[in-house]
Amino acid sequence: MELWQFKVQDLVENESSLFSFKVSAEDIDFSVEDAQVVSPVTVDTVLFRTDKDVFVDAVIRSVFHLECGLCLTSFPQSFETNFSIRYETTDNPELVDDPLMVVGLRYYVGDYIDIANDIKEALLLEIPHWPICAEDCRGLCAVCGQNLNEKSCDCDPSLLRPGKLADLAVLLGE
Repeated sequence: MELWQFKVQDLVENESSLFSFKVSAEDIDFSVEDAQVVSPVTVDTVLFRTDKDVFVDAVIRSVFHLECGLCLTSFPQSFETNFSIRYETTDNPELVDDPLMVVGLRYYVGDYIDIANDIKEALLLEIPHWPICAEDCRGLCAVCGQNLNEKSCDCDPSLLRPGKLADLAVLLGE
């Protein structure tokens, strides 16, 4: 049994059970091209069992290494996220991995619930689509490629090929 798997019968009915654990991204089979998890993933969970359902509240913390969308510099970004899910028992194994499942509801078959996919989903949702290393990031020079956060350059912006909206700028008198 893995750290992120819980035996339902071990959970005391109508009482909260607290579990904390750390896992690596490899342990839960998490890999994404644009972001690397660089510290252990810390997961704090509260599980509450009723007759057949298990309610899971989890808080997840870690650090990603991201690449800035403006200057292409790699930088660390800490995050903390959470999820709340109700696990309902079923005899139908097809429901366990149903892609059309209701948000916040999962099904389990047998004696164990496994929250690894929920941890991975929470991690994925924390990765920004366009990461920026700093609010004042100046990016790269469009002419020479110099990282303008490190050093200015003397490039002439007129050397740039006019963009698709250059004619509009002429019409607007800019």
